[in-house]
Amino acid sequence: MCTFRTFPSPVTGELVLRLACISSWRAKSFSNFALITSFEKVFSVTARSFRMTLLSAGFALLIGLCCATPSFAQPGPRGKNASDGLSQGPRDYRSPNFLVHTDLSAEEANELLTRLETMLQLISTYWGQPNRKTIECYVVKDLANWPQGVFPPEAHAKIVEGAGLTMTQATLLNGRLANATSIVYAVSERGTPQHEAVHAYCGQNFGHTGPTWYSEGMAEMGSYWRKDNSSVEIPEVVLEYLQQSDPKPLSAIVDNTDQTGDSWENYAWRWALCHLLANNDNYAKRFRPLGLSLLQNRGGSFEQTYGAMAEEIAFEYRFFLDHLDNGLRADLTAWKWGTKFQVPRSGRPLISKIAARGGWQPSRVKVVAGQTYDVAATGQWSVSDDGELLTADATVIEATEETRPIRSTSRRTSRMANAGSSGRRPQAGSAQETNTESVEEANTEAVEDDKPTPPEGAGRLMGVILDTSSMTLGEPFEVGAQTQFTAEMEGNLYLRCADAWNQLHDNEGEMWVAIRGAN
Repeated sequence: MCTFRTFPSPVTGELVLRLACISSWRAKSFSNFALITSFEKVFSVTARSFRMTLLSAGFALLIGLCCATPSFAQPGPRGKNASDGLSQGPRDYRSPNFLVHTDLSAEEANELLTRLETMLQLISTYWGQPNRKTIECYVVKDLANWPQGVFPPEAHAKIVEGAGLTMTQATLLNGRLANATSIVYAVSERGTPQHEAVHAYCGQNFGHTGPTWYSEGMAEMGSYWRKDNSSVEIPEVVLEYLQQSDPKPLSAIVDNTDQTGDSWENYAWRWALCHLLANNDNYAKRFRPLGLSLLQNRGGSFEQTYGAMAEEIAFEYRFFLDHLDNGLRADLTAWKWGTKFQVPRSGRPLISKIAARGGWQPSRVKVVAGQTYDVAATGQWSVSDDGELLTADATVIEATEETRPIRSTSRRTSRMANAGSSGRRPQAGSAQETNTESVEEANTEAVEDDKPTPPEGAGRLMGVILDTSSMTLGEPFEVGAQTQFTAEMEGNLYLRCADAWNQLHDNEGEMWVAIRGAN
């Protein structure tokens, strides 16, 4: 809910005070969901001269401090005088961009600062805007460890609910951000401080957080983002909800009348849309400029940016949700819409290159219902780290001196080193290369323990037909290395290497596929 109040200024003529309430839902221990509310107080000044503008800005700030901002009591005890023990009072912990007051242990607090700094580096790099000033955070593990009266009433109420809020006070001069300060109040449950810190960063550096779908979708992304890893990694409760629910229409997600804090379910849909747009190469180049325009309050909308691509986005959004799982990569499953398809001429095949490390890829062939087609596929690929080389029939290719290896030793070793440090299957090139025999041997065991088993039939060349008139897919079917198939419907033929959708990142190799109409 937003309220607007206008104060006449004896210097500039008009002073506008805008109070906007921003709410968000976060999970408590991923089972109970609580309301988190953020308040954004923005002061906007119109001046007749530079000197009058400065006087007006000072007057606006004075009014804000006296009339709009709740008082912030300082938590204690802190520092050297703080009590020792597991159930300690709040203490101060600093990093380059954060000042955290918390009753977490020193180890927990430093781990939190590491997560916050990593998150801030990622989002500030993405938006191209370094953080202007320190973000102050109050992070509560146990409210009983804090003296009474420490928090503003609004913050205390939300922390009691197992939640938190962010308060941002910004001064705008002639519509441009002059100064802003944000304070975060949050429970310590994993993810909540990062989510609220995204709001604080946006408030301090842009003066706005954007419409609800963007503000909360990107804040959720901020709490999940990891360096050099764009794959889906979300809590199981959120994943299961999205997997088991009918997709929410795009028009409902980007509805600008939505209020923050409506439900954690709506937050999940906003995250899904923002994750897709930020990581799918078909839409990422437009998504970042759109976000900056929304954050800087320069206009723009989802409809204006993606109106001409509405059918494609709606299709890929449904496809993303249909195959959603932790480990899924939106960049690898992106559809290549710019490819030209045609009906193959008699005796003249159309040839395409299909990579193992990807989703459905265009064959360039437009098929006709009832028509039979000849297929021939040559090449080799694998569907796991150091996996066996396979044909398009998923038949193992026996290793010989003439067999061309797919991976280099340095890349294989790099993956092993990364797996050993993170405990999960790494991405290519995400760790520094090392050729030390001891590291390779030690981490090979870690990779083998953590590596999922490829599904049955992995490595076989598969096909599917897309009806472009209705943007619907037919049923996938096996193709293989040398075969004939009869098209069950008219449309564009797409091909891929069979594998679990969330395990595509470690696939290697390719097939050259020739398709022609059968005589």
